[in-house]
Amino acid sequence: MDQKARTIVAAGIFFSNLTCYLSATSFHQIDSITSNTSATDLFPVSGLINGAGVDFDVNPPHDSISFSASSLWVTVDCAPLPCDYYAEALPIPVLTIDLGTDRPLNEISIWGYSSTNSNGAKRASLRFATNAEGTGNFANSINFNPSFPILVGGTERQSFAFGRTLTARYVEVTLTDNHFIAPGNGSNGELPGGDRVGLGEIAFAVPESDLDQIFVTAPNEFSLKSGTPGTSALNEFLSSTNYWAVERSSVSGIIYLSVPTDGKIYQVDPSVDPPTISIFVDALGAVFHGLAVNSNDGILYAADSDSDTIKKYALSDGQADGSLGTGFIRPNEVIFNEATQQLTISDSGTDSLYIYTKSGTLVTALSNSTTDGAWGLAIDPQNGDLLYSSHDLGIIYRRGQSGGAATIEHQNLQGPRGLGFDRWGGLYCVESKTGQVKTFGPSPLTTYTTAAGGRDISILADCDLDGDFLPDAWEASSGGSGLTFMGDADGDGIVNGIEAATGGSTLTSADGSPVDFTRNSDGEFLITHQALKKSSLQYTLWLSTDLISWQAAETLPSQVEGTGLYNTWNFRFTPEDEGFPIDTPRLFSRLGLEPSL
Repeated sequence: MDQKARTIVAAGIFFSNLTCYLSATSFHQIDSITSNTSATDLFPVSGLINGAGVDFDVNPPHDSISFSASSLWVTVDCAPLPCDYYAEALPIPVLTIDLGTDRPLNEISIWGYSSTNSNGAKRASLRFATNAEGTGNFANSINFNPSFPILVGGTERQSFAFGRTLTARYVEVTLTDNHFIAPGNGSNGELPGGDRVGLGEIAFAVPESDLDQIFVTAPNEFSLKSGTPGTSALNEFLSSTNYWAVERSSVSGIIYLSVPTDGKIYQVDPSVDPPTISIFVDALGAVFHGLAVNSNDGILYAADSDSDTIKKYALSDGQADGSLGTGFIRPNEVIFNEATQQLTISDSGTDSLYIYTKSGTLVTALSNSTTDGAWGLAIDPQNGDLLYSSHDLGIIYRRGQSGGAATIEHQNLQGPRGLGFDRWGGLYCVESKTGQVKTFGPSPLTTYTTAAGGRDISILADCDLDGDFLPDAWEASSGGSGLTFMGDADGDGIVNGIEAATGGSTLTSADGSPVDFTRNSDGEFLITHQALKKSSLQYTLWLSTDLISWQAAETLPSQVEGTGLYNTWNFRFTPEDEGFPIDTPRLFSRLGLEPSL
């Protein structure tokens, strides 16, 4: 193999989808596991699925905590010793795992058999089947057959990322090699063994896909849900109060809550423990409903049904700053469009929508059959269209930026109220009569059913308060706010989004390569990539011998936890692992990154 030809050909197409992950790792419960070698196995295969807290630590980095016959699996040996299990007429071990029901999967975790012999499995390949397909139809609907290397060892968790999330009940693991090195008895300095095939544990981490937080208000209940409902530290502070609207600043992260019954607007800082809660506005007699934030001008807008106007308050100190709008009868919701610098108000008393400039000039008044019971408002982040819900008609409507007649987006809903979009363009709606947060189409967020009589909703990510898909921590260390994903602040030809994902910085144009490509003495290639921890990306390694024809690698990457913003991803393979002749003269690679929801 020509060492000089081992070249990295730039990172592939990169899409704007940097996101937040939860901190803890949990693992799916495994119902059962079988092996095709069970009749002769030395240690039974059931030892591979004892799980967190029994065979490995429940806390990261999830090292093994048990080494015994009941916590290992290994086949019969070949004879006479020394010998290579895979050179004899013995069956290639195939393990079949049953997760009990269809589960979301995006990685497999393996613990090695031993660090003192070479009997541990060296390479595995996977196939998947759904509950409906059963174990007789692997690779039927899930056309994904990756492989990965397993290192000699027994303590450390080896995590291999699929680069995507799939849904399956059954996983087939075929072990295609062990670590045998001739002669196998240690006489040449090699690690002895290789006469068996073994593993220490198998587990599947639960995809940490509850990426953003969903804020919902309901009568006498405030719910901040991310993951398991009811776990928010804010619930105990914000219960038994008649909250109406919830709004969050995309700059400070401060949450604003209106209370219509006592003329107050509260502010909450969820970034400290315990959260700090204080009165932001105290206006005796006011009946506050909808809220909206204009971060650039430092203004909080509040729909006041006592004065039937939109009140303005300074974000800096909560001081009144005038009002806008006339002719309302119980204004319900207000939203500020950053792109157009306009406000839209839904008014329940007149069954109308009103659009104003931020200075208070009326632009448009909409009052027709689609605005009966007008309530929730949202701006589509992809095209700027206005979406609004009719609580009375059970319909969500869409109105284009250029105006014209509204079209039905979703219907047959039961009391749709607050609307919100997540960072991937997914729409959410508080359905008040069922107490549910409805989603439309695939969603990476967990929804819940505790919003009885729900009113308003807001969805934001803690790590990206300004919603620009650049993590705030990275922005703070790379020039501050004001960066855009597709911009190139340092003029080095690499957009800010790629710099954020690959360990670069906008403060220097001398960024190192995000990918290193080396080859060890065993002929294995190691491709190393520094990947942002708080990201949800699909990694595809492409290989070529001529820079013209490329094929996607079947080798899965392993992850090594880092101490900073980045983890290390390693692709480890030999040319023959990927279908190339062992004497291939040149091998090029490129790494593609794209969203993985």
